[in-house]
Amino acid sequence: MNRIERIYSDVSRLGRETEMLDAVVIMLSDELLEREAANGNSQYDIIVSLIHKGFALVDEVNQATGHAPNYDRPDTIELANVTTAFRDAHQQFMAAAALLPSLPVDTQIKHGDVHLYPGQVVPQRIAEVVLTHEDLLSAWSIEEADPDSVLDAVEAMLRRMEQNAQSPSVTINTEEGDSWILGGGGPRIYGDRENLAVWLSRGAIGDLEFEQPIERLPIWA
Repeated sequence: MNRIERIYSDVSRLGRETEMLDAVVIMLSDELLEREAANGNSQYDIIVSLIHKGFALVDEVNQATGHAPNYDRPDTIELANVTTAFRDAHQQFMAAAALLPSLPVDTQIKHGDVHLYPGQVVPQRIAEVVLTHEDLLSAWSIEEADPDSVLDAVEAMLRRMEQNAQSPSVTINTEEGDSWILGGGGPRIYGDRENLAVWLSRGAIGDLEFEQPIERLPIWA
C-alpha cells in the first residue's frame, strides 16, 4: 500500500470510529453529559476536549498546506451544542486530511506537545477518538474498536512520551506480536493492545503482566 492509499485507508477507518462515537454522543442528554467519566472528568469535558483537539489539528494541517478556510467556530461549546460541534470538528478534519498527500513526507506538524509527519496525522486523530470513546465509560469499550485503531492509540501515546522524555525504561510485548523498547529497555510488560492502551491513557492495569512495579505514567490529556 503506497502513501496515498494508506492515508485514504486511515481516513476511512477514522470515519467508522467516529460514527460509533457519534452514536453515543447523540444519545447523551445534558444530564448524562454532566456524569462523571474517566480521570474525574465529566463526559462533557472529555467530548469537548476531543472537539478542541480536532479544531487544533485542522488548523495545524491547514497552516502547513497554506490552506486558509474561514470557519465559524464558537468560543465556548454549550451542552446543547456538543453534537453539532463534534460533527463540525470531524467534517473540518476530513477536509484537512484530504490535503495531507500534498505535503512532503518529512513535513513536521506540531500538535500540542508532539510533532507529527503527514502520515501520522490521521492515526493521531483515530487515537484521540478511540481513547475519548473509552474514557466516556459508556457501554462501549476499546475492545470494539478496529485492531488497527487500537494500535494507533498505543503508538500515539508512546510517541508523546518518547518526544517529551516521559518514557519509563521498559520493554513492552503484546499478544499481537508488537514490541517496543522504551528508555533503553527495562522490566517487561506483557498483554494485549487493548489493556496496554487503557494503561497508557489512564493507568488502569487491567490484565497486563508486569515483571516489576512501574512508576505511574502521565495521564493522557
